[in-house]
Amino acid sequence: MPNQKKTGVWHHYIEIIEGRKRVGQCKYCGQTYANNATRMKRHLTICKNCPERIQSSYKKLLQLSAGTTSGKSLLQELIELGNSSETANLPNMKTESVELPALGKGEAAGPSFARSVTQEMPSVGSHSRQSDFLANFVDKMSKEDQERADETLARAIFASSTSLSIVENQYWKDLYKLIRPSYKLPSHYRLAHPLLDREYNRVQTMVAQRISRAESLTLMPKRWTDTQGNSLLSIMFATPEAIFLKAIATKPSHHTGEYIANILGEEIESAGPPRVQALVTDNTSSMRGAGEILKSTYPHLIVFVCSAHGLNLLAKDILSASTMKTILAAGKAIVKVFNNHPIANQALKKLQKEKQGKENALLLPSETRWSSAIKCLESLLHTMNCLQHASTEETVSQIIPQNIRKQILDDVFWVKVQDAYNLLLPISEATKKLEDAPILSYIPEMFRKLNENLIQLLPSSPLSKEEAEVIKQGFTKVSEICSHPVHLAANLLDPQHCGQHLSESDIATALDIIMELAKNIPNINERAVMADIAEYRAKEKLWSQDIVWRASEAVSPLTWWKGYCNTRQLSRIAVRIFSIPPTATSCERKWRTFDAIKTKKRNRLTNERTAKLVSVSLLLQQENQLQAQLVNRMKCDKLPIDSLQMKSLFGERERGSTSSESDSPPFGVEFTRSESASTDSETEGSPQ
Repeated sequence: MPNQKKTGVWHHYIEIIEGRKRVGQCKYCGQTYANNATRMKRHLTICKNCPERIQSSYKKLLQLSAGTTSGKSLLQELIELGNSSETANLPNMKTESVELPALGKGEAAGPSFARSVTQEMPSVGSHSRQSDFLANFVDKMSKEDQERADETLARAIFASSTSLSIVENQYWKDLYKLIRPSYKLPSHYRLAHPLLDREYNRVQTMVAQRISRAESLTLMPKRWTDTQGNSLLSIMFATPEAIFLKAIATKPSHHTGEYIANILGEEIESAGPPRVQALVTDNTSSMRGAGEILKSTYPHLIVFVCSAHGLNLLAKDILSASTMKTILAAGKAIVKVFNNHPIANQALKKLQKEKQGKENALLLPSETRWSSAIKCLESLLHTMNCLQHASTEETVSQIIPQNIRKQILDDVFWVKVQDAYNLLLPISEATKKLEDAPILSYIPEMFRKLNENLIQLLPSSPLSKEEAEVIKQGFTKVSEICSHPVHLAANLLDPQHCGQHLSESDIATALDIIMELAKNIPNINERAVMADIAEYRAKEKLWSQDIVWRASEAVSPLTWWKGYCNTRQLSRIAVRIFSIPPTATSCERKWRTFDAIKTKKRNRLTNERTAKLVSVSLLLQQENQLQAQLVNRMKCDKLPIDSLQMKSLFGERERGSTSSESDSPPFGVEFTRSESASTDSETEGSPQ
């Protein structure tokens, strides 16, 4: 045993060899110990003659072995102690050098200290607590932690539509080295292939679970084309909340009704044909052809054109009239003059502050969005007086062309601008209402009011008789393709309308569609449905109570039928009808994500990878929004939120849920309540 390596504690002992036995004698008090480093250290902590600083250091070292003190602070003190005068006169003894584990390539150490440090501590392999000691000084990650960090980073990149090449940026690498030295960013390939595929499969599983719990579904397809002409077919389901299902890469040869019908037919079969009750499309020939094919295959399917899309077609018909083009061109010229000339612009802003109290920008119309035309006309009308005053100023009159100045001062021109604005305003208001509160029962009322407005405004509009006639024909066509008998049934069953503006033939059509829907719903009594309709229209029995009708002013028709009339057979049909969205605007809004992912700079993305990125990004965004809504609701209820447990607890609830669609939480939303919270409140509401 004499040849055994000595630890640092032998600095304070005199070595005595007795045959094969080695004994240490304390230099301060003469006490002897066999070759036992732990006992020798303990003795130094109680030795009366031992210097106080050495005694204190060994006390801390023993505390560290027990896990009650910080390794970093002790290491600093031991190094200082080794250099102090208190140990300068000790015999030179061989000390043990402990090699720290080498860091990975490109990784930086956390605390700045030498890799080999002379330490007053036990040998590395002498006890299990010794490796814990080293772990305090070396940042390391297990394979599981690395995987979890990669998945979290990938999810953040996908959800924010960030370029995948961000992991190759040196500044991002430096940032993560500073935050967590042992974490190695995933490669571009790993991010674009294994991690993307894994996240795509995860969100698709969540979507499938959400769809499987829905009683009725509405299919909403939409085709998107990038700047290179590559196409994606996006598919959504409404429950009635819109759920993005997937995006499928297509080719120009696939833009046919048969191909789209086959794709949509697969989704209908996957979800269950009886549960898919409606198809809302745009008015393109391929979509209309697909709708006809699917209608012949599934006779129960309700197929109609998106009402918002129909309003866009009507607005474009109006704006395509030569008179409207002339008015817009003149307004556009005025906006350009005052926006492009600093002197004219400053003069106009000065007048706006004096007369209106604030500055109002003049807006240019866009070629692709008709709503920008009405905003342009509105901005001109709002600043008409300031424009006329500015045009009379000497400095401004010398800048702007005479023909534009003459037009600004012409009252007849402003009358035409006002008439053009009045003609487009009802369409804009109807579109906004559809976007803010998309209710199926509003469609008949919307087209009725639009028809009245056109009859009233067209005779006094600046349009010629021929142009007015073309617009009338366009309105008739739009109302035909966007209207469906189910809209009449929704209007009849809406407690706010009760079909008051429907004709007798419209009411008869609405009743027919209600009874037709009843045949497709299992376990429903058709006679009871007919009796419920009569009592509902006559306001008898359940519907004779005033509180029931007052409640309809505060909630949506869907909630009204679920909450107040759910004991009646008619309620099952009403809930299905009001679960159908009148528009596919939720699909339209997703184009922003398409445009953010497949840009001119990221034009190397393949169609397949773009489709996966879009699907993952949209679903993660929706998951985040729903989670935020539930967290806000819990805050309003003053319930404690533990963000660390939200994910796991929601996953258990998601897997174990067998409740109906109306009682189940939104997919992917992760939350928990404290153990003391009432369980009753839990059931309320919902590479490149």
